[in-house]
Amino acid sequence: EKNSHLFDYKQKYMPGRAHKFTPPRCSKQIIKKIQDTCMQVTTILGIKTISRIDGFVTPDEQVIIIDPNTLSGMGPASFFFREAAEIGMSHTQLINHLIETDLKRYGMLEQVIQQEKKEIKIMKKKMRIAILLGGDSDEKEISLESGRNIVYKLSPQKYDSLPIFVNNNMTLYILNQAQLVRNSTQEIATLLKPTQQINWHDLARKVDFVFIALHGGQGENGTTQGMLEMLGLPYNGSSVLTSALCMDKYKTTQFLHNNGFAVPRSFLLNKNEWESDQQKSIDNITKMFSFPLISKPANDGCSILVQKVATDKELITAISNVFAKKNHVLIEELVTGMELTVGVIGNDSPQALPPSQAVAQQGILSIEEKFLPGAGENQTPAPLADETLAFIQKTVEHVYKTLQCKGYARIDCFYQNKNESPTGKERVVILEINTLPGMTPATCIFHQAAEIGLKPMDFIDTIIQLGLQEHQSDYKERKEKEIQIG
Repeated sequence: EKNSHLFDYKQKYMPGRAHKFTPPRCSKQIIKKIQDTCMQVTTILGIKTISRIDGFVTPDEQVIIIDPNTLSGMGPASFFFREAAEIGMSHTQLINHLIETDLKRYGMLEQVIQQEKKEIKIMKKKMRIAILLGGDSDEKEISLESGRNIVYKLSPQKYDSLPIFVNNNMTLYILNQAQLVRNSTQEIATLLKPTQQINWHDLARKVDFVFIALHGGQGENGTTQGMLEMLGLPYNGSSVLTSALCMDKYKTTQFLHNNGFAVPRSFLLNKNEWESDQQKSIDNITKMFSFPLISKPANDGCSILVQKVATDKELITAISNVFAKKNHVLIEELVTGMELTVGVIGNDSPQALPPSQAVAQQGILSIEEKFLPGAGENQTPAPLADETLAFIQKTVEHVYKTLQCKGYARIDCFYQNKNESPTGKERVVILEINTLPGMTPATCIFHQAAEIGLKPMDFIDTIIQLGLQEHQSDYKERKEKEIQIG
């Protein structure tokens, strides 16, 4: 990053941070010298199958080795995968190559090959799935991580994946392997070529299902869902109406309140009101709430611009920060209790997954705590009695059905015991509903699915099957038309 001389942990692993150049910015001769030197180091040290050699190139073109690694980091956008992508290898191909290399070394490869040949003979035709990632919101970097993770975890026996980058203008581009592993959406955008662009209506002839890995903006507010329904394409997650409602946090809490659910007291402030009379807006807020309170965008996620404020000065700063990008600010009372996040799967008969406790170091979960490996703490299941967990799950399932969510969602809430609750009875206070929750490798919804025996690949497959069930009639009609045309 600029003004930084060390490539630290956050730059290495936080989505969208730092610039990584593969291949490096030097001549072909120097690159060849680096490759030859690293191969010599690997041979001298007797390293087998895999190595990653770290070092420097000095101004006088000397290659200095500082750290030979016998096992490389295998994060989705790690250097190892980026470099393999430059020679056309996907994640699956690279991992299989490593496994096959060692199987051959131990004389076991031929047996595995014969078993694979038997399985291929009984394999059904694969379903073609487009994975939309990127988008027009502030959550595009998380979307890149989610979408890439979906691509890598789709069952290769059942699906053919097509990663599609969605830029700031919601234009579609088919990505190659070298682009998919890039560190940020900005980096990908600079590498796109006009020949990679496709129209939305092209999706109908290229794929059978669209997995929306977009977060926020037009990816989650019903716009993308509406486009896919017009194309007759099945997709994951909730309908146009539910997506639009849940994207608006204020309207969602008002809807839930009117249906008998506990929600935080809130106040919606628009930009025009703020600009016309800032002091009046502050007075209205402070009459309704006591400090500390929460300021956040009315239609954003991933903890972006969410602040806990304790004074008028902090409140003005927080509101101004949101209005620099958005037209509405949501002010909420500060809810106390145990903060939880609960995944739910299903269509008409939803199942709440075991709740996770979200532990925030500064009172509010930061984006780093949510998505930087090792930075946050989620306890799954939450440290509560079984009957309390069941009460939370039942409440969340009711919320899911009331909003008519489909496929899957993640519901953020607080649990208050009878001593914490102003009603004197235990309750679940609903904060927000994420109809397209983050699907990054370490996200807590995968932890929760694992608690009921679902591996990531199986969980993603379940989401796809639920999407197909929900849009079965549209999918069947489109396939029949294809047969008639064909």
